Amino acid sequence: IHDCDQDGVRFTGALCEHVVVSGCGFDANGTAGLTSDSTIQHFSWVNNTARDNGTHGIGLIGIGKHGTISGNVSEGSGIADNFTGYNASNDHLTVTGNVSRGGANHGIHFGGSNLVIADNVVDVPAQSGIVVRIDGSTAVVNVVVSGNVIDSPVAGVGIWCDKMTEFSITGNTVVGSASHGIWLAENNTDGTVSGNTCKGNAANGIRLEDTDRVAVTGNNARSNAGGIVIRHP
Repeated sequence: IHDCDQDGVRFTGALCEHVVVSGCGFDANGTAGLTSDSTIQHFSWVNNTARDNGTHGIGLIGIGKHGTISGNVSEGSGIADNFTGYNASNDHLTVTGNVSRGGANHGIHFGGSNLVIADNVVDVPAQSGIVVRIDGSTAVVNVVVSGNVIDSPVAGVGIWCDKMTEFSITGNTVVGSASHGIWLAENNTDGTVSGNTCKGNAANGIRLEDTDRVAVTGNNARSNAGGIVIRHP
């Protein structure tokens, strides 16, 4: 599906359920490649490609619940994230095994409760590699960010997290970021940062700010401007 003035595929209306999109290509559409502006639940978007679309490649504008976004490739998105979905009401989303290349904003940006972002590859995003954040004061609850590889964010952070509670950031690799490798920026509580490798980043390998009850163990931070920094206001 290519060269449409608007989205390649959009799910819309009050509620969409039991949706599978698999093995499709979405290229050079005017807005998104694959998207939903409704509440979509019990869905699976797997093994699709999205290239050079006008806004985001693959993502949720509305609410997503009990969904999997897996094995997709998104690259070259125009003004938004390659993979996106950060509505405060999102619940039980799994974002795994995807590849993000380039694009004009973040590689992968999600938020909500019961969120898994695992085993993805993000290459050369214009901003940050992986973002776990909801605008405003809403917390992101029960989050796993694990096994991801982020290479050379141009102007942002490798992994940027805000206002998480009950979380683990484990086994990720961040190389060559223009800022921090991993940054827990604001009000993150009751979590673990362990087994990550942060190398050659322009600021700190790992930086924690305004955190409480967070264990930092077994990480490898080398050849960064700074190693591991823990700062309280």
